[in-house]
Amino acid sequence: FDQYLSYKNLFLSFLIYRLLNIFFNQTWFVADEYWQSQEVAHKLVFNYGYLTWEWKEGIRSYIYPLFIAVFYKLSQFCYLDNTKLLVYISPVIHSVLTAVGDFYFIIYAKKSFGQKIAYLSCLCRLLSWYSIYTSSRSLANNLEELFTIFSLNTLEYDTLRPNYTFFNIAGFFSFILRPTAAVNLVPIYCYQFFLLCNRHDLKIKFFLNFLIVGLITILFGIGIDSFYYEKFTISWWNFFIFNVQKNIGIHYGTHEFHWYFTQGYPTLLFLHLIIFAFGLKSFKILKFQLITILFNILFYSHKEFRFLGQVMPFTMIICAFGIQNINNFFGRNFAIKVAVVTGIGNVLLALFLGLLHQRAPITIMNYLRDSNLNETEKLLFLTPCHSTPFYSYLHKNISLNFLTCEPNLENLSDYKDQADRFYENTFK
Repeated sequence: FDQYLSYKNLFLSFLIYRLLNIFFNQTWFVADEYWQSQEVAHKLVFNYGYLTWEWKEGIRSYIYPLFIAVFYKLSQFCYLDNTKLLVYISPVIHSVLTAVGDFYFIIYAKKSFGQKIAYLSCLCRLLSWYSIYTSSRSLANNLEELFTIFSLNTLEYDTLRPNYTFFNIAGFFSFILRPTAAVNLVPIYCYQFFLLCNRHDLKIKFFLNFLIVGLITILFGIGIDSFYYEKFTISWWNFFIFNVQKNIGIHYGTHEFHWYFTQGYPTLLFLHLIIFAFGLKSFKILKFQLITILFNILFYSHKEFRFLGQVMPFTMIICAFGIQNINNFFGRNFAIKVAVVTGIGNVLLALFLGLLHQRAPITIMNYLRDSNLNETEKLLFLTPCHSTPFYSYLHKNISLNFLTCEPNLENLSDYKDQADRFYENTFK
């Protein structure tokens, strides 16, 4: 089997698979997929677009949308921005990045657990409904997962000539893209520092590298943000002030403390939950993976499914051990049946969510894009805020408005956002 799976063929297989995922994702998932990535990139390149309050307050880094903006600029340079290509640029970019993640994930799994577990964990990853559903979406969380995989691949086991540079680059870039990545990085860094740096001199070398790489990376991030915000800006610090100290995120709702345990994480697993449970039998081998997952679940205060995307590589490895344990307990035929049922169930769910569930926001924007709208026309979306893509899909410089839902930034008493006021008075 290995003779057909050279690195080149392996990556091409992943790439084709992820590019095909684009055509099975024709629905809306979360607002950030557009409003914190494509919409910002569109404004950077074409000088019109809508920036949400986060960009006005400077709590988001421009590095991620700037990356997308490079490809938007290329389409503009080639006079292709008025075609459907503009809509597909970002999904193609993220599909390629996910394929890169697939490739390095199987390399890490093979290096750490052997060939069999590597193939099984890769199979679990490729057939995960969440992976299929989000692989082509413009979410910074996908880059968090990618940098997590990079961090795992650059864990330094060498005690003779260790090079911690790439490990720290992956960690700090993940942090400046989304400061919440720090939650996921804590157990990974502890694993490197306390277990793999098993001598005092290695710990000193790692710490010095951490300081140098961290300083350079953070200064780079501050430079990019300060340039585009046109004033000195530390976006990750502003993020901390607004989301931790001021707890602005509570405006968008809260969940019970147990939500990740009882709903969030089990939903991401879906039918993988069965094989995951069998994988727990191998907990002695998988302590690092289990601790990292548990740490993320316990320390994330704002609860959304996508915030656990970066623990999915650890999850898929546990699932691979689960299939192996089922094979050992019940035999090969039963293990194959469980794997097939799990795979089919996940694919069916991914197809339903990607082709039918919440399809209307994309359908209406495609309809409007194909309509002969002129610059004198105005559109108002009387929907919950950020319910559709915006200028990045329409690509027409006309008046677009929607019901806004900014949090209470000025600490007003009895504050209600525009969307709430509208729905309270709809029939009055």
